[in-house]
Amino acid sequence: MASHVEEMRQGLIPGTHNQKDILLQGLNNLASLSPLPYPKAIASLALLIYEASAALSIGSENALGKEKSQGCFPVAAMQASLGSVNETLTMRSVFLFQAELSNLRISGKIKHNTHAFHDHMDDSIVHARKAQQEIVKVSVNNEKKREVLRTNFHLPPAPPIFYGRDEIVQTVISQLVPSQDEKQAGHTAILGTGGIGKTSVALSVIHSPAIQAHFQEHRYFIACDSLMDPDGIITALATAFNISASGNLSSRQKSVLSQLERYVGFVGRPILICLDNFETPWEPPSARGQVEEILSNLAGTPNVTILLTMRGAERPYGVPWSRPFLPPLSTLDDDSARKLFLMMSDVPEDDPMLFELLDALDNLPLAVSLMANLAQYSGTCAQLLKQWKMERTAMLNRGDENRLTNLDVSIQVSLSSERLQISPMTLSLLQILSMLPDGAHTSELVAMSINPQDIPGAITILRQVALVQESGLTGRIWMLSPVREHIKSYYPIDEAILDRLQQYFAHLILSTDVEHERYDNMQAIERVREQMGNIFTLFSKAFEDGRSPPVQTIRACAYLRHFSGSAAPGTITLLVEPATAAARKLDNAELEGACTLSHLILNGAVQRSQSLPILEHVVKLYSGIENPDLSTRKGYAQCLRYQAEYLYRNGDHERAKVVLSKAIDISRDHGFRAEESNCLVTLAHIYELQDRLQDALEVAYKALDLAEAHSYPMIQAHCYSFLSGIQYLRSAYPVAGSCARKAIDIQLPIKGESTGVAKDLYSLGDVYLIQSRLGLAQEVLERSYAIFARHGKADWMASISTTFGRICLLRSDFWKAVSHFHISLQKWIELGWVGEQAVSLQAIAEAELALGNHVTARSHLLEARKLFRKNGDIGNWRESPVIMLQGDVELLQGNLDEASSFFIQSLLIHRKMSNRAGMADCIRRLGDVAFETEELATAESCFRAAIDLIQWLGVNRQLADCWSKLGEVQFSKGDLDIGLESQDRALGLYTVLQQSYVPVTRHTTSLWDTKKCPVTRHIDFWDTFYIK
Repeated sequence: MASHVEEMRQGLIPGTHNQKDILLQGLNNLASLSPLPYPKAIASLALLIYEASAALSIGSENALGKEKSQGCFPVAAMQASLGSVNETLTMRSVFLFQAELSNLRISGKIKHNTHAFHDHMDDSIVHARKAQQEIVKVSVNNEKKREVLRTNFHLPPAPPIFYGRDEIVQTVISQLVPSQDEKQAGHTAILGTGGIGKTSVALSVIHSPAIQAHFQEHRYFIACDSLMDPDGIITALATAFNISASGNLSSRQKSVLSQLERYVGFVGRPILICLDNFETPWEPPSARGQVEEILSNLAGTPNVTILLTMRGAERPYGVPWSRPFLPPLSTLDDDSARKLFLMMSDVPEDDPMLFELLDALDNLPLAVSLMANLAQYSGTCAQLLKQWKMERTAMLNRGDENRLTNLDVSIQVSLSSERLQISPMTLSLLQILSMLPDGAHTSELVAMSINPQDIPGAITILRQVALVQESGLTGRIWMLSPVREHIKSYYPIDEAILDRLQQYFAHLILSTDVEHERYDNMQAIERVREQMGNIFTLFSKAFEDGRSPPVQTIRACAYLRHFSGSAAPGTITLLVEPATAAARKLDNAELEGACTLSHLILNGAVQRSQSLPILEHVVKLYSGIENPDLSTRKGYAQCLRYQAEYLYRNGDHERAKVVLSKAIDISRDHGFRAEESNCLVTLAHIYELQDRLQDALEVAYKALDLAEAHSYPMIQAHCYSFLSGIQYLRSAYPVAGSCARKAIDIQLPIKGESTGVAKDLYSLGDVYLIQSRLGLAQEVLERSYAIFARHGKADWMASISTTFGRICLLRSDFWKAVSHFHISLQKWIELGWVGEQAVSLQAIAEAELALGNHVTARSHLLEARKLFRKNGDIGNWRESPVIMLQGDVELLQGNLDEASSFFIQSLLIHRKMSNRAGMADCIRRLGDVAFETEELATAESCFRAAIDLIQWLGVNRQLADCWSKLGEVQFSKGDLDIGLESQDRALGLYTVLQQSYVPVTRHTTSLWDTKKCPVTRHIDFWDTFYIK
């Protein structure tokens, strides 16, 4: 390029014509062909100069030379620039050429790598497809491999705390897993009211080993509580199985079911679908047909098994449910409810109010769970029970407004059923049942209702939605306690319906005619006994806010004392108290007197010092009534009889007989045969306390004859009860036991386990005790104690506690015996019953003697005798055991004369009562005194006399003691063979009693020394107490 420019420069010098032409041709070519801008510009400029020069015909060479000189300088500068640019362009061209070569090399490598990548990708895809096919093949053919991980992820866990449903779970499993003879299992529906535990049962079934083994991973759980219509069910199924569907409901249903069937065929195993809370989509009547069609088609899909839970007692139509049908779930049993509560709370197992709290909840699982949650931080069961009585169902929630954590919400879900809305009578029936905790038969509900014709249909609807329960044994219809309380709080009963219910039960009580000792209408009596809870609830409502119910209701409350055996302790008293106030407000003296008397009879354990003034007030009420009718006169006679009873129990026997005589006269004058019989029994009791046992027997048999002649069964029972006690005092123990059993047999069908039955059980227990049949005595006395405890009879409970202590004494459990005796003593002190305090002190003295505390025993016995004298029990059957024990103390301390004196005093009292067992005990003790003074003949006579008195009475322990003592005397006399025979008899009796005796070898007294041989002496029962 540089040389070419130089040649051009040289061509500008004037020369030949040819050179000029060549130069012009070169410039022209350069201007036309050069790709570079600068050379091209220079050539163009040169041509212009030449053309200008030629056109102008320059006149002179000097001017032309000058112009040429001026033109050459820029050209030279331009040529220099052109050289620099040309050099730069050359270098750039080289760089571009090298870059092109590099690009060619890189493109080749990229192409090579691309082909290699595609080859590797194709190999990977082929390998992945093979691996995927292998996975599918393994998941289908291998039962132990998972196929659908997503399903298990959404399957809720089994309930961690679950009690009381083992049987129902096993039944459901047996229906879902086919037997060897069945090709496919059936479908099962778990029904029941809200909060009963349906979902928990279903999840326990789903996670059971048998279900897991049969269905493996193909177990699906679909919660339906948010599915409001058929479309929701189809959507839920499609989502659960990852199925796509579009179009209208019908086409989507067909698509989902057909794809589901293909899927089931693909996995080759049965699948289990649990539809929980299915009542939500099924409940609306407008969509029920479509919902049942979907369910029916789903149930008809091969290898598909359905487990369904829903509220109510009605199963969806169109599904071949497994048979026998599962009954609606019931509440938990007591033990399971207790375990559930204790597991979820921190309450001690021995909390005394635990069972009462759970009973208030009717063992409804949801209620128990929510209450247990409260117990974690709300204190004891007593505090929770107190809160329940104030707040009821409102307290059972965990803050959330859903059916699983709020009891009111759960109940309201059931009440929102459209089936209830279409029948207005159902709410009225719910209000009636909310006041009837014991429930009622359908016929009774019809009789109670203002609209009886609508009751059967309303009952059917309530059964369908499981808001009512029905007893299979009695047929009674009732509601669970939480549901009742919810209804009472949010749907209170109408006053007109309440009045109707109260009138119904008042009429029922009065129709029994129990006040006249008639028990002909046993059907009405049974109905009253079965519904004491209903009566208490309704009558309590009648006295709320100081209201005064009708006279009929008040009188019915007074009559209720005859049914105390069927009521919870103290409940009838809680009705009689306001009834008395209401009668007083009405200024009805006769009604007030009847209510007051009932209150006293029911509350028999009150202090007598308080009872007598009340009785005197009632007597004054009756005596002040002008122109009394027969009912008033009869009430007056009853009041006098009870006044006499309280007087003789307080020791005022003579005044008691005077008052009782007046009551007998009124009864005879007006033909009150039942009251006359009762008065005669009371008179017999007075004779008994005065130790006039023969007179007592004669009067008691007169009362019995009168009661039998006029068919007064309960009075007959009272007579037999009294005769049992008298025969016991006369040591006719078999006869006493027979009379007690007769009294029990008469009372049980009429009054059930009433306090009267409990008293006769107590008498029977005493008979077994004196006969040393300790096992039977314990059993009978425990039953008696339980009945008295149920009725809150603290006085009788204290008496039985003393007898329990005597059983402990016979079993040598001395400290436990002392505990029983002191409990009884404390209760008698609280009640102010002096005579019973003395009996407890006597028992404590016996225990102290057993422990070797002679001085303490003597002190207790002296105090007991003081109390007996204070109570008027002087020289009678109650004081005689104390006198005999005083003799035992003196005998043990070597005061033989004093001991003999006490034994003789006691013997005379027993002789007066014809109490052969008591006489034998005293004579045997006199034999002990004679033995200690070495009067062996006298001692032997005493022991033989004692044996003759009791050998046919069945008192084997006392008889064994006498034979043992007689054997000792015979040994001392040297009659070894006869002595061994007597000892063998004693040993045989002791063996029968299964009561060990204490063998003691004596070497101490001169008596034994004179015999020159130690003799093993079989110490009798009493002696075992006195050995230090």
